[in-house]
Amino acid sequence: MRLHLLLLLALCGAGTTAAELSYSLRGNWSICNGNGSLELPGAVPGCVHSALFQQGLIQSLTLSPRLE
Repeated sequence: MRLHLLLLLALCGAGTTAAELSYSLRGNWSICNGNGSLELPGAVPGCVHSALFQQGLIQSLTLSPRLE
């Protein structure tokens, strides 16, 4: 039983640390569509909608005031 547990832990990479699994998101990012005809600067944190809005390609995503 103990051998099976040790083998399972070794196969699952239980010896890796968090530092080995982290990636930096710093730097310049770009957002592009599937066919490559549109490429925009992107930011982290951020989303596609905010990038499109900042480039003036879509309107604000805020909801309109409620009708009372």
